[in-house]
Amino acid sequence: MAVPEPGSDESLYLLCAEGDKEAFRSLVERYMDLLIGYFVRRLRDAELSQDLAQEVFIKLWKHAGRYTVKARFSTYLYSVAHNTLIDYMRRKKSRIDTVSADDEDGNIIAETADAGLPEPLKVLEVSEQLELVNRRLEELGEGEKQVVVLILAESLSYKEAARVLGIPEGTVKSRLHGALARLRKLLDKGDNQ
Repeated sequence: MAVPEPGSDESLYLLCAEGDKEAFRSLVERYMDLLIGYFVRRLRDAELSQDLAQEVFIKLWKHAGRYTVKARFSTYLYSVAHNTLIDYMRRKKSRIDTVSADDEDGNIIAETADAGLPEPLKVLEVSEQLELVNRRLEELGEGEKQVVVLILAESLSYKEAARVLGIPEGTVKSRLHGALARLRKLLDKGDNQ
């Protein structure tokens, strides 16, 4: 990337290296909820997710001087978040429970639900669909789940997901393709397993 535009995330983070607390506060305000959502989708624990998000921002503040603009700040942020999650899992020797393919309010599924259903039935249907998707996502391999979360839930590009995971872009594409094909087959089986 060239010289970042004034006010961009990249330029704000470069100001953090100079000790600019207001620039850092702006980045925290822009990304805290997204980061908590990232961890919640992976760990299903809101309190722990807040702690890990704060840990990410502490790391960002402490190491701001090391940052060079090679990619978007959000890519760098998710790389730090991803590594923080891996560190946490190593410390706790735990597995990731479930990944959700929607936002916290269930908007992705809710938008595609049949608009003719009465409201309580729509809510029940969305809840059942989400539970089924979560169970089927759990059947994917860890690498596939990571790619699905970063591309579909976090809206990262293939290139950004590749940087976050430290793998080639082609691997991201093939993992996503494989994960979606496998997920389709698993979902076609329905709840009969």
